Amino acid sequence: MNYQDLPPEVLLLELIKRDKQLMESDLMRMALQAHHDRMNQIVKTTPVGICITDEGGFIEQINPAWCDLFGYRAEELVGRHFTLILPENKREELSRLHDRFMEDGTSNRGEWVAMTKPGHEITVLVEVARIVGADERPKRATYILDITEKKAFEAQLQESNRKLEELVRTDSLTGLLNHRTVIEELVTEIRRFQRLGDPLSILMLDLDNFKGVNDTYGHLVGDMVLQVASNCINSCIRNIDLVGRYGGEEFLVALPDATLQDACEVAERIREKVEAHRFKQGFKLTISIGAAEYSEGSAQDLIDAADQQLYRAKKEGKNRVCCTTG
Repeated sequence: MNYQDLPPEVLLLELIKRDKQLMESDLMRMALQAHHDRMNQIVKTTPVGICITDEGGFIEQINPAWCDLFGYRAEELVGRHFTLILPENKREELSRLHDRFMEDGTSNRGEWVAMTKPGHEITVLVEVARIVGADERPKRATYILDITEKKAFEAQLQESNRKLEELVRTDSLTGLLNHRTVIEELVTEIRRFQRLGDPLSILMLDLDNFKGVNDTYGHLVGDMVLQVASNCINSCIRNIDLVGRYGGEEFLVALPDATLQDACEVAERIREKVEAHRFKQGFKLTISIGAAEYSEGSAQDLIDAADQQLYRAKKEGKNRVCCTTG
């Protein structure tokens, strides 16, 4: 615009308008600079690790939290591929996920296992976002939090829960299933029989003259005898079989997919195993066993049938196996 051709009053208005535009432009630049400075301060002071990578995954900018977490100086990372902080066996996979993210936004957020410069393995929670850089090229911003201690606590909690569940389900002396649990498992097996028709048998076992062991040698030896008997039983059954301490010196074994004949053969192996064991105190022990195969009725009906055969084994002289169909 040629200001010399303008009337004085118009010239004055144009000059005022131009000065106002320049002032607004300066204020805008100042505001943008202030915003930029604030954002930089936030990035530098936040406890969240932040890393900006280009389209190829090479690091352009990182904040102090990222450096502190992995033990690197900024100059050691800028220009390097972001997979530097990953275990070697994960680098190719995460690099592919990065490329997919830059192409179509498919996220690779979640938990990563990463490696610090000293070689320590850590677990980080990762969130990613696509941004546009000052060069108007797409970038990826990666935000991470160290959750290593949280994961360790979760693992400890899971282990504690597992041990608690084990305590609830098992007999503390023998390590076998306790009375309540072995009955619950037997009920489950009966339901499976009713659904599929596969055979199911059980054994009821009772140590002969166990009271005499306690009276003669004391309860500590009696406890040891129960543990030995438990080991003998466990050594004669399959992984799919279930064994529990039914009460005192009495045990219950559930044998899925086993006929009465199968059950009697297992019972005889157990009887022989127990009889063959000589305790260091110089005595030997025997066991009486009753076996029954399920046909109908409740879990208690099946237990009663096996218990009747156990009573018969006791009555006929002990140290023997008696069988019936329940």
